[in-house]
Amino acid sequence: MAGYTLAPTEAVVATARFRLGNIRFWMHWTLTLTTNRLLMTTPGTLFAIIPMGIQQTSYPLQNLTDVRFTQTYSVWSGILGGFLALVTIGFFEGAAKPGALGVGLFLGFLGLLWTVTCFFNIIQPRIVVANNRGAGINGMVAVWDRQAVRGFLEKLSTAVSGYSVKVHMDPAFAQFAQAAPAPPVAPSVSGVLVDLANLRDSGHITPEDYEMKKRDILSRL
Repeated sequence: MAGYTLAPTEAVVATARFRLGNIRFWMHWTLTLTTNRLLMTTPGTLFAIIPMGIQQTSYPLQNLTDVRFTQTYSVWSGILGGFLALVTIGFFEGAAKPGALGVGLFLGFLGLLWTVTCFFNIIQPRIVVANNRGAGINGMVAVWDRQAVRGFLEKLSTAVSGYSVKVHMDPAFAQFAQAAPAPPVAPSVSGVLVDLANLRDSGHITPEDYEMKKRDILSRL
């Protein structure tokens, strides 16, 4: 796991690599789940299309409060794609006329590429991970990566939900988790006198013994 140094007790649980949306499929970003953190590696870009360097972010698991997979739909991409489709048809029809220049054919293929791109961008699957400060991850993935996303987020959700339990069960916190034994309860004086009276009435001790022990107990108060 290049770029990250794990703690001595930290281990990698799962790693997943996703395409950066439906359009920029040649670029990827990576999420790595460890026993303590969620690590994100995203590509730096030039003009949003040329990979250039990487950016790395770390999120402690105990700070994560929300893990979701969402899928939104871009209406504007659909409208623009429909408009470009009509324009592209016009370009191809013009290129098919006798004596037409090759420019129309070139523009037709270029318009077709833009049209397909817009239609691809209508469906926008996203990974959403938020921490207790409201920050986090809101990253788009490709449509064909949805199954991998769900599998990774299931592991992440399990790790986040069980993290507080793991912390409280850590040996360093064991003294707080284990209840201290209750101190022995001393018998009350009135209870002892009642027991003595029962022994006297049942004939186990004489009235003289009862009076003597009673005086002895009362003298200790």
